[in-house]
Amino acid sequence: MTNRLKKIFAVVIPASAVLAAGTAWFVTRLPASSFEKTGSQGEPSAQLVARGEYVSRLTDCVACHSVPGGAAYTGGLKMVTPMGAIFATNITPDRETGIGAYTLADFDRALRSGVAKDGHRLYPAMPYPSYAKLSDDDVKALYAYFMKGVPAVHQENRESTIPWPLNMRWPLAFWNVVFAPSDVYRPDTSKDAQWNRGAYLVEGAGHCGACHTPRSLAFNEKGTDSHSAAFVSGALIDGWFAPSLRNDANTGLGRWSEDDIFRFLKTGRNEHAVVFGSMTEAFNNSTQFSRMMICGQLRIISSLCLATRNMTERRGSMSRHRLRLSNPPDGRVSRARRPIWQSAVSVMARMGAGRGSGFLRWQEQLRLWCRTVPLPSTSHSTGLAVSSRPVCRIPTECRHIASSSPTGKSQMC
Repeated sequence: MTNRLKKIFAVVIPASAVLAAGTAWFVTRLPASSFEKTGSQGEPSAQLVARGEYVSRLTDCVACHSVPGGAAYTGGLKMVTPMGAIFATNITPDRETGIGAYTLADFDRALRSGVAKDGHRLYPAMPYPSYAKLSDDDVKALYAYFMKGVPAVHQENRESTIPWPLNMRWPLAFWNVVFAPSDVYRPDTSKDAQWNRGAYLVEGAGHCGACHTPRSLAFNEKGTDSHSAAFVSGALIDGWFAPSLRNDANTGLGRWSEDDIFRFLKTGRNEHAVVFGSMTEAFNNSTQFSRMMICGQLRIISSLCLATRNMTERRGSMSRHRLRLSNPPDGRVSRARRPIWQSAVSVMARMGAGRGSGFLRWQEQLRLWCRTVPLPSTSHSTGLAVSSRPVCRIPTECRHIASSSPTGKSQMC
């Protein structure tokens, strides 16, 4: 028996040592970067820095890496997870507390692979599974912008409140293998250039799926591109329901025209909805900036949303929720303001509100909102734009796009 145990230990101990060494190597290694052999590029051109600023609007870095009243990109935003809170980091070019000491390869690893310069793994609250699809040119431009277009600010980063051993990050190396894409966006040759550009923006730079795609128990997105029926099919985030962006008439954007989506991203409202919840950050910091995005990119995103394959229709119909919300509690909303209520609840029902235990909370919010919103100046109201028809804010250089409807008339103003 003793000899048998000796033989077992003689095999198990060396095998365990090899396995432990292999695991240690795998979880501490730096992922490959396409910029590893890239030497010093010298001072970046003004055009490259400007391109990087444009990419930063697409990727909306400022929304998570800034806090109200603080300097841009200095971090500090608290993100609550079931395990504890994490805080966005300083990504200004400060060499001590920011990313000023990062090379282009270091920056690339953090952005597309989720690995910091010192080798520690980033939590996937940083949407590197989406940014993995960014092109080399966009990564290079973004690096130039952060190094030369963003002021350096010395501000220490905050530690997470996730307790040990849950705060150990090395298991994320295995999480990345299973759940994080590693390839840049590959164009679909069966689609045209506009569709592919839209897919690049939605699946990659815009990381729409980070909020609009449901997640599994491992906190991974259930789909990362349009081939998955779960991709951008709607999800709960930060106490809000990020609605489906798929071409489904009941739960998604199936009733929206391309102009509806375009107007929503540009002005924050249309006849169907207004931005709310976490989407306000994307609107405030990204989609509304016309001179950088509106002419082509928002129009491309709009066409892609309508071209997305229909998802399997969800159980039931939204009509029962609309009926449940259609009439306010007696005496709670004045007769003059009831059209506003009915318009609002129609939108909320379509966006996913009024379901389950959250119904009363939504109803109370709507009641308070209807008491403060101005009465419409005319007898008809278009969606939630109840006080007046939105003023046309399309830049002159973009109006040829806004006027590209089949009738030849602008549908944007």
